[in-house]
Amino acid sequence: MAAVAERGIRTDASSVKARIVAISPERVPLYAGWLAACFAEVYSEMDPDAGLESRLAELLSRSMRGKGSLLLVSELVDPAAPATATAPAGYVDAAVLLAIEHSDPILGGEVSWLRLLYTRAPYRSRGLASAMLARAEEVLRARGVTAIRADVVYGDDAVMGVFERRGYVRGRMALGHTLLGDV
Repeated sequence: MAAVAERGIRTDASSVKARIVAISPERVPLYAGWLAACFAEVYSEMDPDAGLESRLAELLSRSMRGKGSLLLVSELVDPAAPATATAPAGYVDAAVLLAIEHSDPILGGEVSWLRLLYTRAPYRSRGLASAMLARAEEVLRARGVTAIRADVVYGDDAVMGVFERRGYVRGRMALGHTLLGDV
């Protein structure tokens, strides 16, 4: 059973409920195609790679069982949306967050490396990314993960702002955020 958290998000006309679903490890490969497309858009300097989806599916099936690995998907209500392999009828996949467990032998601790935080264009600027990041922090903290490191594409000020508003600090290589509380 997937862990589901419901959050309200802003739309132009009203507030819409978004279901934030933690995807179980056995269902993660169903999202490989969407994740590959998201990575290709976010890292636009990458050449299109026909093998990315299969490599990503294989990587995800190996790495998603660790406590620092997490795939969250935000589903929005859309009564006209048909059921797909990843969303039930009446819902549309609007945003995704992918974190991969990473043990750092130098700095120590269980670290989750946030590899992707992506919102489909029609659903941006509505608080989805912030809500997903907050949910990821809750889940990872409950699992005993001590910190999150995040990659952000250079020059993506909108995404950088999401992280900084949640207390992430810029480092030389990535953004960082401790999950240990007031340390």
